[in-house]
Amino acid sequence: KSFGHGMKGGSFYVLRGGYNLDDSSYDFQGAIGIDGALRPRFDVMKRWGTFTHDFEADFSSSEEIEDAVTVLNDGAYAVPQAGTRDDMQALYAAEYPGVFGWLVTSGFNPKVGELSRADSALAGQKAAVVIIPDMIDDAAADKLVAFHAQGGALVAMLTPGLRNLQGARSPSVQKLAALFDAQETGDYSWLGVGLRSGDTNVKLAGAEGTTKTFWHQSYFTPAAGATPLVVERTAPLGNDGRTVAFSRTGSGAPRVLFGAHFGSVFNHDSYYRADDADLTRKRALMRHVMQLAGVTPALRATGLREEAWARLSRDKKRLFVFVVSGHDAGTTRVELLDGGRLGLAPTARYSVKNALNGVVFPSKTGAELLSGGIEVPLAKHGTAVLVIERAP
Repeated sequence: KSFGHGMKGGSFYVLRGGYNLDDSSYDFQGAIGIDGALRPRFDVMKRWGTFTHDFEADFSSSEEIEDAVTVLNDGAYAVPQAGTRDDMQALYAAEYPGVFGWLVTSGFNPKVGELSRADSALAGQKAAVVIIPDMIDDAAADKLVAFHAQGGALVAMLTPGLRNLQGARSPSVQKLAALFDAQETGDYSWLGVGLRSGDTNVKLAGAEGTTKTFWHQSYFTPAAGATPLVVERTAPLGNDGRTVAFSRTGSGAPRVLFGAHFGSVFNHDSYYRADDADLTRKRALMRHVMQLAGVTPALRATGLREEAWARLSRDKKRLFVFVVSGHDAGTTRVELLDGGRLGLAPTARYSVKNALNGVVFPSKTGAELLSGGIEVPLAKHGTAVLVIERAP
């Protein structure tokens, strides 16, 4: 994931096990054991080393193909504020990556940006996603309002913005909140240890059932015209309660408010054990929201716990498709959807090779790749880098 999303170099710790000065063993997951034995990590190192060696020039200058949605953080909100429901370390280390993972596993490869640089981060984009834990900087609120005025969809997590960093319900915050037009009517913190969570009821047609929110959730009474997406699940019978998430269309581009952390599981080891039905509903929710915003993916993996994204060489002759499986061994199907962004000409013929294991796929025309995709065999929690290259 690091190389696929733009990291230019990497290192392995430890390459070979050895001894400390006092002759005690220091062999922390060494790719090569103290006795010289090759371990599974050596194969990982060899495969990725070979890939970066063989394609260094094209790969290092390649551009990531990102979809028209940007995940934004408010860098001005950089320290915990008294009286807010936040944990700044968790916000940036866990929750923002969780939102990113929610998008990627739903089939969208978002751009990542900072609200102070929103002019560049949102240029040409159709949707902005931002976590607002009660407070938001006035300048950041102004940028989101301006983006919406220009036709951009807004997706807010937790709140629509309750006050600025000075604790005031400023005109900038009021303008942002007015776009969502809802009154907060309470909140609840889940009990327990670890990744605390509880069930809510999904109201999206075709995805009805329960899905988990994490840490805490807020409840809202939206003004007329909103569409509930997720509601409180009341005890003891699980009936529908107050609104947790809703969408609003009309009077400009769509706005969606998720009054809770829905994406935490996508940046936690419980992701691999999560209920399939829950993940399916979360994927349906995000796909619905992106559809409202008019965001379409360039490519995507079709199964649960699967990711696919791509980088295109500068000369547009090589497409690097990264595929990640989060489940047992099997076949991952990758749909190639936007030939223009992927650099695939319908009548041209392309070779396809998994650069991590040398497996060569049958050559196909661009039209065949776009209509049928690629079936990629992967080991448990396996990865692949498909190099799709235009034939001479």
